[in-house]
Amino acid sequence: MLLCCLHSSQGGAIGSAPQIRRVTIESADGPSAEEAAEAGAALREDGVVVLRCSALEALAPPLDNAKGILASMLARVSKTGLDRDQRFSFAEICHRAPRRYDVHLGAGTSQSEFSMLVNSLCRPVISECMGSESSAPSDDSIRIIRDGLVTSLPGASAQPFHADGRAAGLFNAFLPLVAVRTQGTEFWVSSHIDDDHSKAARLKADDETGEYIGETLLDDDGIAPCICSPTLSRAEGIVLFDYRVIHRGRAHGSHEVGVRPMFYRVFAIGDVAEDVHNWPERSLADLGG
Repeated sequence: MLLCCLHSSQGGAIGSAPQIRRVTIESADGPSAEEAAEAGAALREDGVVVLRCSALEALAPPLDNAKGILASMLARVSKTGLDRDQRFSFAEICHRAPRRYDVHLGAGTSQSEFSMLVNSLCRPVISECMGSESSAPSDDSIRIIRDGLVTSLPGASAQPFHADGRAAGLFNAFLPLVAVRTQGTEFWVSSHIDDDHSKAARLKADDETGEYIGETLLDDDGIAPCICSPTLSRAEGIVLFDYRVIHRGRAHGSHEVGVRPMFYRVFAIGDVAEDVHNWPERSLADLGG
């Protein structure tokens, strides 16, 4: 299992886009009250925050781990007779977009030092984001739903803008395995605040087909200034974001060298359920893979 790796972020922006806020956490034991409050406010207001901690780099696993995991899974896909370059979805691996793969790594139960560090950094921030001084959820009520690995290969196209889910109380924490300097993930800052669903409605190109749009969202002068694409350095920081915030993985140009893997962990508050459409029950084993 891969249990470490990601990038950090330095705010890069499109036009006059806002910077994604970054909070440095000095201790590997977790944020101080002040650090948690600052990061929690950013997550609550913007839908995304970068948690920087020097201990992450020291514990990050090698890039070869991620490469090996994806290679093994794609070999299983090929064994079924399916074309790995065409869209497919299994309980173990999903093809999210051309040359972009999402591997399920398990339920996040590892007791490794890296795994414990991710929890100690993220849980207090999520607690601050979700609760007031008198009603903040405890660490015990913040569950781990799963760990995963998203990898973009050279030539991967950009994803359409989307939200990972609609339920409040779900959060994704990701950490890159290689530096992402010019491409990465674009976030529509504060788009998780969408009481009338007007922002979500802007994502559909066709209500009948349900097709999502990509670049044309950036043609809207009212939206483009709110979209920020941070640059990331390997394992410098965790990008923690609300499931409801609108975002997309950007293209991984064929001129770029090497793969772009990203470890992630999904957290949930209490008994809130994850949107199950992201992962089907069908297994590769069902097809002999």
